[in-house]
Amino acid sequence: MAGVRPAASPDSFVRAPVGTWAVAGTSLLWCASTTLCGVVCWGKPGADDARDALRLYEGMAQLAPQFDIVLDAGALEAIDPAALTPFMAWVGQHLDELSRRIRRRVGIVPAGIPGLTLAGITPALGGPGPYTLVTTTREALGLLLPDTGGALCVELEALTLAARGGSLALLELRALLAANLGRLDLDQAAHRLRKSGRTLQRELAACDSSYRAEQQRARFRAVEARLAGTDKLTAIAHTVGLTENGLTALVRAHTGLTPGAYRRKLRG
Repeated sequence: MAGVRPAASPDSFVRAPVGTWAVAGTSLLWCASTTLCGVVCWGKPGADDARDALRLYEGMAQLAPQFDIVLDAGALEAIDPAALTPFMAWVGQHLDELSRRIRRRVGIVPAGIPGLTLAGITPALGGPGPYTLVTTTREALGLLLPDTGGALCVELEALTLAARGGSLALLELRALLAANLGRLDLDQAAHRLRKSGRTLQRELAACDSSYRAEQQRARFRAVEARLAGTDKLTAIAHTVGLTENGLTALVRAHTGLTPGAYRRKLRG
């Protein structure tokens, strides 16, 4: 099971959600494959948070005819009736489709009154068979992905922690750099994010990162995807704004191998 990368924008997630994640208000939506997606909610979402998240739910239209879903509300602190209203309205509008397409549903609920409330509400989200309730992300993914759920669990927990911990700036920068293959300098990226370069550097330092580290990370992910194909090394280097020597240095720094050797490993 491959990991998930940041979607370039909410609209991009809706158009092509597979293999990506996106943050909307107090929710993180992710789609690991055409048959597995999920949403993580936290805090005290209001009506606007719910509407922002529901916009991303439209990406389900791009999934397989039948798919599994993980609804993780384990970090919810309270349930605002104003947030439930648009959610239940959306479910009502799509109930027939959801009942037909959702194959397995696994929910993670918080302790206390919010958990009791959600345990009663969530079965209304259509789908055949019983609604399975568990207490952790690892348990949920273990049910749906017995062999590979652990790695995805680690990745999702890290993403959620970053979003909840106030380092959303880091997630936003990673999404921007991924969409541009790392070909933005500091000032260009800061401008796109509507902040100064100094502010962006300060936010990254607070996350124990730097602009260069994030840029190289984005470039490597772009290079890695292309090394799995048949593009020539010179073309790959040009795509991410590097010379061939720069490409070699980048791949060596992340893998200890030359681009050619790493390509053979990926294909093997």
